[in-house]
Amino acid sequence: MVLPRDIVNTALNGERPERVPVSIVSTAWVYNYYGQTLREVDTDADRMAEAWLAFNREFDADTVCPMFSPMIIPEYYGSKLKFPEGGFPIVTDPAIESPSDLDKLVDFDPERDPRVQAAIDCVSKLADEVGDEKFIWLVTIGPISNVSRLMDTQLIMESLIEDPDFIQRLFQRSVDIWKAAFEPFLDLGVDVIDFSDPVASPDLVSPRMYRNFFLDFDTQIAQWIQKKGVHAVYHVCGDVLRIVEDMNETGAHGLSIDAPLDLAAAREKLPAATFVGNVDPANVIMNGTVEEVLEASKDAMRIGGAEAPMVLAPGCDVPPTSPAENIHAMIRAAKEYS
Repeated sequence: MVLPRDIVNTALNGERPERVPVSIVSTAWVYNYYGQTLREVDTDADRMAEAWLAFNREFDADTVCPMFSPMIIPEYYGSKLKFPEGGFPIVTDPAIESPSDLDKLVDFDPERDPRVQAAIDCVSKLADEVGDEKFIWLVTIGPISNVSRLMDTQLIMESLIEDPDFIQRLFQRSVDIWKAAFEPFLDLGVDVIDFSDPVASPDLVSPRMYRNFFLDFDTQIAQWIQKKGVHAVYHVCGDVLRIVEDMNETGAHGLSIDAPLDLAAAREKLPAATFVGNVDPANVIMNGTVEEVLEASKDAMRIGGAEAPMVLAPGCDVPPTSPAENIHAMIRAAKEYS
């Protein structure tokens, strides 16, 4: 019998498994579905793990996807956040207000933050409980987009043009901080680190600016993860067709792609890459019917996974109010129709 983790592993190693694996990247949704919020569980390893173990029992996807909270690094350095009900945090007061603040960032010490320790304990428990059968797929914001939680996004965009040397120093410092935060996770049985860089989206920056400022740092992260013996999955939000070949140059095992991307055009550009995605999380998973989720999932697998490896997944994180029957439908599509 082929285990779910073997199917995912085959796809992320660039080969086509016997069926398309399915991963539900949906931390906010999972916690919301089981009556919890990100803020309530971020220091409680048992509650985090139990939510994912309950999800595994009830939905039986091929992965469990715990999260390294996007709150941790920004709040460690003093950013102030607010927390919409059921959703992800929004920065109200960033830690870095001017270039001189960069020199005030001390080294990141994972042992000083109880949320890091809770996440470590959660991942360890999941690996012990289900790691022999399912892939442990750790989801996080990447170091470059962490900068947007340390510093106002508008100031970042202005500095890309007016002070590129500062941006280079800022991005490299964030990469070093990120590595220090994630080093403890690499020996816990984590199979994937899925890191996202929404600030690198072509909706925000030009492809030229992406190549000049973002690509090298995201490549650093993808290669660092892989040198540690863990699969790297790399996500950029929006329609990334103009940069999808550059994304592939990072060497990431999987390219996580958003719903706006023309999947057929991307597959034409990258006929052998492993795509992760790209069912529309809002229009289909949250607002669609079961039949629409099934059809969208089948379309994604037909276009993206018929001739090359693919992991069926939401194009981005699943909205917390999405109906459970649509999550079931997406998983069923992979298991019954691929």
